[in-house]
Amino acid sequence: MQLEQVINDINMKKTYSILLFLVFFFLIYLLYDECSFNPLNEKAFINLFVSYKGKAKRICSDEFIDMSSSGEFFELNVYKVKDAVFDANYPQLTEWEKRLIDTDVLFKKWVRCPLDSVSYSLYQFTLASNKFNNTNCHININKELIDPENYYCYIHINELQQYFFLYCTVKQELLYIRRKGF
Repeated sequence: MQLEQVINDINMKKTYSILLFLVFFFLIYLLYDECSFNPLNEKAFINLFVSYKGKAKRICSDEFIDMSSSGEFFELNVYKVKDAVFDANYPQLTEWEKRLIDTDVLFKKWVRCPLDSVSYSLYQFTLASNKFNNTNCHININKELIDPENYYCYIHINELQQYFFLYCTVKQELLYIRRKGF
């Protein structure tokens, strides 16, 4: 009887050890997934810029509403992109985040700042957020939006899915504001 109890205790310890290992592994995976997530990949940069040379690096990221891993509802990403060349035919996109760019999607190619009235009305809620000044990225977005040396473009799927790009020529930085949710 005691031998049977000892064997049961060993089996329980093994089960708990395996379960603890799986939970630990899952937590490590979630942490890795969160830290390695990058909303813009190489293909996105090739589609955004006419002569992209593979030299973009994310230098800052800030999430304003953390609801899920790699699926934030409102975030700012800043990339260092040297030697960006702008063309009236770019970005060249047929889809964005698995959504086809069709006639229902408002899509603006690169144009110089400041924003026109239609663009401002579409992104008033997103851009008027005073959270940008308090981010780790230290962005004065209002100043950058009125600088005629800067460029912007956007993909406006609906009020809940908005993607705004602002390239600051002096800093050689791309600001990517991704709003996907409420």
